[in-house]
Amino acid sequence: MPSPDRGRVALLLASTALIAILLVGVEFALRAFDLGARADRDPLHGFSRTAQPFERVEAADGTAIRRLIGAPESSTTTFRAEKQPGTFRVFVVGGSSAAGVPFGYEYSFAAWLEKRLAAELPGIPVEVVNASASGFGTKRLLNRVHRLAEFEPDLLIVYSGHNEFAEARYFAEIVDMNPVLFGIWDRLVSTRVYGILSSLLRRDESNADESLDLAAARAPEQMFFVSESSEAADDHELAKERWSRIESDYRRNLEEMIGAMRSVGARVMLLSLTQNFADWPPGASRHKPEMTATELQTWKRRVVAGDARAGDDCEAALAAWQQALAIDDSHAALHYRIAGCWRELGRFDRAREHYRYASDLDRVPLGAPTRFDSILRELALENGALFVDVDAALRLDDADGLVGNDHIIDVMHPRLKTHLRIAREIAHALRREGIPVRGKEWSTTPYHEPDVAAIYAARPKLRIDEHLVRALMCQLARRTECVREEVTAIFALDPEHPVARQLAISAEGR
Repeated sequence: MPSPDRGRVALLLASTALIAILLVGVEFALRAFDLGARADRDPLHGFSRTAQPFERVEAADGTAIRRLIGAPESSTTTFRAEKQPGTFRVFVVGGSSAAGVPFGYEYSFAAWLEKRLAAELPGIPVEVVNASASGFGTKRLLNRVHRLAEFEPDLLIVYSGHNEFAEARYFAEIVDMNPVLFGIWDRLVSTRVYGILSSLLRRDESNADESLDLAAARAPEQMFFVSESSEAADDHELAKERWSRIESDYRRNLEEMIGAMRSVGARVMLLSLTQNFADWPPGASRHKPEMTATELQTWKRRVVAGDARAGDDCEAALAAWQQALAIDDSHAALHYRIAGCWRELGRFDRAREHYRYASDLDRVPLGAPTRFDSILRELALENGALFVDVDAALRLDDADGLVGNDHIIDVMHPRLKTHLRIAREIAHALRREGIPVRGKEWSTTPYHEPDVAAIYAARPKLRIDEHLVRALMCQLARRTECVREEVTAIFALDPEHPVARQLAISAEGR
C-alpha cells in the first residue's frame, strides 16, 4: 500500500502537470485567435529578447504599418510593413540623444536626414526610421537591432554610448542575472497568457507628451542621479573591473549589431559620440587610492593656491595646479579647472585635452568616455562599417574647437541646430560612399536646411523644452544654481509652467 507521503507527492505532480497542460492549451488557443498579443511596453524594460519594438497598426488607407511602441505617432517612428521595391530603408538606434530629447522624434537627426535624403535622392523612396529609446544602452539596443533585421534594412545608423554606465548601474539585477534564468523569465512574459493577465491588471497610463521621456526625469534617484558619497566609497579595484567590463560589453554589443545587419545584407554606420566637454563639469572626483594623508594635504594647498589666482592670473594658477597634478593627476575636477584656464589663455588645444581628461575621470559619468570613440573607429575599420566623426564636425563649427553649450543643451542632448548638423554629416558620408547610388546620381541642386530661428518662432515650446531638460539634468547632477537659472528662463517664457515650479521648490529646499 502506498504511503500517504507518496500519495501526496503523486497528487501534487499530477496537479502541476494538469495546470501546465491547461496553460499550454490556453496559450495555443490565444495564439490561434490572435489574442493577448503584448502591445504594451516591454515588462523587462527593453532587455527582452522576445519583445517586438514595433506594434502593428493600419494607416487611414488600410496600409499595414509598424509603429515604434511607446513613441508618439510620427513619420519617423513608422514604416510600411511591406517594404516597397526600390526603397532605401534606414534604421537609427541610440538613446535619448538619438531619440531627439527634448524636442521629440520629429526633430531628431533621423527626421532631418529623411527630409534631406528625399530631396537629394530624386526618384528613390527613402525611409529613415528612428528606433531609438531614452535611457537605452547598447545591451538593450542589441535586442532591438536583432528585431530590426527582420524588416529588410539597407542601413543601420548607431549613435550610442552615453548610457552604458547608467544602464549597468541602474539595471544591475537584470544585467548580471544568470542567462538561463533570464531566458526562462523572458519566455514567460512573452506568452499570450501573460499578455492577457497584464492587460487586466495594468493601470491606465497617461498620454502625456513623451518628448521628455528621460528615465531620470521620473525621480531624482533614477538612472542618472549623481551620488558622490556612494561612488567615492567604491573600492578602486572593483571600480576598475566594472569599467573594464562595461567597455568590453560595449565593444561586443556593437560587433554583434554589425553581424546582425551583415547577415541580412545591410550596412552599418557608426557615429562618434559628442557631449558637452567644455561647459559641463564632472559630477564626482576621487583621488588615487594610494595617496597618503601628507600628499593629500599638500595637494589641497596647491589647488587652493591655484584657485586664488585663477580669477586674475591664469598662468600663476596653472603653475600651482601643475604642482598638484604632480602629486595626483586622477582628480576630474582639477583637470576641469585647468582646462578653463587654458581656454581663458586661448590655448584651446590644451583646454580640449584637459576637458576630456575631466570627462574620462568623472566617477559618475553622465556621458561617454572618449575611449568609446576609439572603439567605434576600430570596429568600423575591422568590420567594413562606415564611420562618421560627429564630434570632429562640431569642433569645426566652433571658433575655439571646443564642444560646449552652443551645440549641447546639457551634458549630452544635442541642440536643434546640432541635429541638423549630424544629418548633414551623415548625408555627405553616404554620398561619398555611393550609398544607395553613386554620388553623381545624387541631386546637384543644393539642399537648403530649414531656418532654426523660424522653427523656434513657430514652436516656442521647443525653447522651453531645452531649458527644462537642462534643468532636470542639472538637478540630477546636484547643480542647484544651474537649476535656478534654467527655471528662471522657463518662467520668462511660461510663468505658470508646472514642472518648472516643482523644480524651483526643489532647488530652494537645498
